[in-house]
Amino acid sequence: MTLGSREDFIAERKKTLTEYWRAFKSAPVKRGYNRLSGQQVPSKRDLTAACTSNLRELNNICETMGFKPIWKDPDDEDVELKGEAID
Repeated sequence: MTLGSREDFIAERKKTLTEYWRAFKSAPVKRGYNRLSGQQVPSKRDLTAACTSNLRELNNICETMGFKPIWKDPDDEDVELKGEAID
């Protein structure tokens, strides 16, 4: 797939999220090991981390090519602490 327009990036984002959701639904909460294939089975957390990383990089490439962002990373948002100290 070529990424020549912002619409291409949006389509790739949708594809990434669709693949993530399909794998996430059936993933175990804890990482496992498949003795038959000799491979680790990724956990929900592993899949979420991989998807977030893929989306972050896809967004970086999109912005590097001069397009508006296609994804806002919730981890990049500023955290506002409200309240008062209680002594």
